[in-house]
Amino acid sequence: MNTLLLASLVVVLSAGLAWQNATLLTAVETQQLSLNQLLREATNTPKSNPQPQSDEVSRLKRELAQAQHRLAQAQAHASPAPSCPPPPKPREPTNELKGLCREVLEEAHGMRIVSHYSHQTNVWDLSEEAFRALQAECNEFMLDMLGFHAFATLPALLLFLPQLYLFLFGIDSGFIIVDRLYPHPQPREPFRRHPGLIYAHIYLSAAALFLALAQTSTTAATTSTTFNSRRRHTVLGWLYLACLTLGAAAGVTYAWLQGYGSDGGVGASVAFTGLALAGVVPAWLALWCALVRRDRAAHGLWMSRSVAALWGASVFFRVLANTYLVWVARVSADIYPGWVAMIWMSWVIPVAALELYRTLASPPTAGVVATKTTKAD
Repeated sequence: MNTLLLASLVVVLSAGLAWQNATLLTAVETQQLSLNQLLREATNTPKSNPQPQSDEVSRLKRELAQAQHRLAQAQAHASPAPSCPPPPKPREPTNELKGLCREVLEEAHGMRIVSHYSHQTNVWDLSEEAFRALQAECNEFMLDMLGFHAFATLPALLLFLPQLYLFLFGIDSGFIIVDRLYPHPQPREPFRRHPGLIYAHIYLSAAALFLALAQTSTTAATTSTTFNSRRRHTVLGWLYLACLTLGAAAGVTYAWLQGYGSDGGVGASVAFTGLALAGVVPAWLALWCALVRRDRAAHGLWMSRSVAALWGASVFFRVLANTYLVWVARVSADIYPGWVAMIWMSWVIPVAALELYRTLASPPTAGVVATKTTKAD
């Protein structure tokens, strides 16, 4: 049974990994096509040829320049009146204002994969050489992104570690590992605001998922009578509970610190809180069943629900979210209701599937059999 479960998880994770890579590749190719279209439009735009100037126009320009020069000299030699204060110097804009203007410029250009050109000058004022450099940089981005995912896919198919790099991190892994490939500032803003909470949530949750998989792959850990097997199961269980609780607390804290500024607003914060509770509460109930009630069956039931919710938050949510953002959000600007729905569905569907499987696979209890026998008599 454990071998079948492990094989099923490997198949599901591999299929989800291939689907995520396909959606990411489609998004990158779409952005590349948009950039090529922009380049072609800019290249085909006829440039205005300057008309030759007549002698009269040239003479007037020289006289105007001489008059401006004499006026500047007169102003330099003239002393200012004592009653007139010197004009105030223009105020230097703050760094926050500069950053806001830079983000507005990048949003106005409508480009997500851009270089430093976007906040230095208008994209339509770039020369053909600058456009070629921008296209080369985007081509390099696409090749680097494909190479990164191919490099991460190979060990994922051989080892049981895709959660640590792609599934659990999702798009976020790119911001951490290949940050230079995402020059647009908006996706990196959470990491600049609360980097400690983000990294704690990601890595502790990854450790919790890895420990859960290690527990399920242990042969008959809960029913073994050997001291080493029970001790190993207990140590891994405590580590799982600690990593899960701290990782969920960091994620919920960050979600509520974002509040209305996050994607989906407070509705998303409430949904993420429900997602965290769906994994943490069953884990603590499993601990209570093991230490207080001494009920191994109930302990395993609650722990399986916790792992199902964690798997939904780590793997299933990434697949749902990436599919929704890449395919569905293209035709609708109002993506937040669907985004919040993805958060709720990420743990409701796995837990419901687990309960349905248990209902269909479990044999009838002794009480039900006895009742049926009595009625037959």
